[in-house]
Amino acid sequence: MSAPNVPPQVPAPAPMPPAAAAPSTELPRHHVHHSYIWLESVRTIFIIAVCVVVANFSTIIGLVAEEGMGAEAGFIMAVAGIGTLAVILITFGIVAGLRVVGYKHLYFTVGPDEFTLCSGIFNKKQVHVPYQRVQSVDQRATLLQRLFGVCTVSIDTAGGAANKAVVVPYVTKAQAEWLRAELYNRKNALAAQAAVAMGMAGAASTAATGMAGAGGVICAAGWRRCASRPCIRSRCISPRAGG
Repeated sequence: MSAPNVPPQVPAPAPMPPAAAAPSTELPRHHVHHSYIWLESVRTIFIIAVCVVVANFSTIIGLVAEEGMGAEAGFIMAVAGIGTLAVILITFGIVAGLRVVGYKHLYFTVGPDEFTLCSGIFNKKQVHVPYQRVQSVDQRATLLQRLFGVCTVSIDTAGGAANKAVVVPYVTKAQAEWLRAELYNRKNALAAQAAVAMGMAGAASTAATGMAGAGGVICAAGWRRCASRPCIRSRCISPRAGG
């Protein structure tokens, strides 16, 4: 008895390897120093606190002048002080929360052709500065910023006094120096590339002019003629005869 014909086992195809992820083209984001959150909050709260204290101080002085330093005046002063403190704390919380959200949306990128500063919570804003337009990069710092080792970078661009400088606030000294060097290096690199391209274009134009003057040009009939003469068959030279 012959054995039944069993079809050969075909191996299952190997699973396809997962597709490689496409390389990310997003530029790295450089955030400012975290002191932007609390230093700006403290400055804002200080201004608000001064305004509130001045307003309540004039009210308290008027009350004391009318009724004297009695129990009622002391109670009113205590209530005014507690109210002032509550307003300051609530305002500080609101301002600090807005600064935290604003910090996440405040960053800059250094691209191949331009510098970009992004900011804004509700109204997104992007400022693009091509490297060719960078004129100067300056650093300045207030007394409070100096105490914490941060500064503000101002990027002046070409276009006259009407153009406002692009301001990058609250960056460290090392970050400011790196940004300044990076902007100038990229500007010089693009200028060198442009000069090389112009030089090559000029050399090609000069070579083409020299060839036209020395060897003539080819007319529509395939004959070589002098570039300074009209195309007349009697004046043309055959490529075979004239080389």
